[in-house]
Amino acid sequence: MPLLLEPNHPDLKHPGTRDVDVLMIDRIEEVKTAVLALLNHKFRPSAKHEFQLLRDASVGGRDFVFNVDLMHPSEADSTPQMFHDIFDLGVNDAYDPRGSRFAKSIAFRSVSIVYEQNLFLYESVSGLNLDHQMTSQKVPILNAPAFILSKCESVSVAKRTRDAFDIYYLLSGVGGTKAADDLLSLTQKFDQVDRQVEKLRVFLMDSSGKFDENVSYHAGRPMSGSANKCSTLLTTTS
Repeated sequence: MPLLLEPNHPDLKHPGTRDVDVLMIDRIEEVKTAVLALLNHKFRPSAKHEFQLLRDASVGGRDFVFNVDLMHPSEADSTPQMFHDIFDLGVNDAYDPRGSRFAKSIAFRSVSIVYEQNLFLYESVSGLNLDHQMTSQKVPILNAPAFILSKCESVSVAKRTRDAFDIYYLLSGVGGTKAADDLLSLTQKFDQVDRQVEKLRVFLMDSSGKFDENVSYHAGRPMSGSANKCSTLLTTTS
């Protein structure tokens, strides 16, 4: 998504992504219908991650399995593990205390604000689909402030090293100052957004070395000062 939002970054090359996050904004019955439709079109539940669907695709003559992560509006504070049940798959599962396997989604904090404030845009994407046919679609994606908001907590998770690079990529790009200012404006309007952005600020201050290390890893070169630049943008307005 950062590559679509900032296609002409003056200093960095974004590697793109190998998976897709799908945010489903609707009543749970409609979400269930959408997931069932995917399952009926060659997607399969992941055995490891309840919030993930898998789809086979051939690339360069080699078969791969690609991931689709399901996200859904939810009162995240009432779901400590940040997951939300969609429906029971009807398969016994000893890992779940209820004894059954559920299709789930990742609870996205502040998603109602993203929807109400229209924090998304449409991008035209063209290329080969999974059936190797040329296709062109207008895809709704989060705008830059909403995308950064979605990473404010996950950026501190040890395995989510790319989140730091994605945040820096957007904030250091052509539209970085505006993205930061728009996000700061949201913190003034919504306490939930302010709490999330504050978690990012704390991480940038307390773990600046780790943030810089993660950015450097994905940039392929030393990127010292990345955390400081982001922190400055997210604490002052232009």
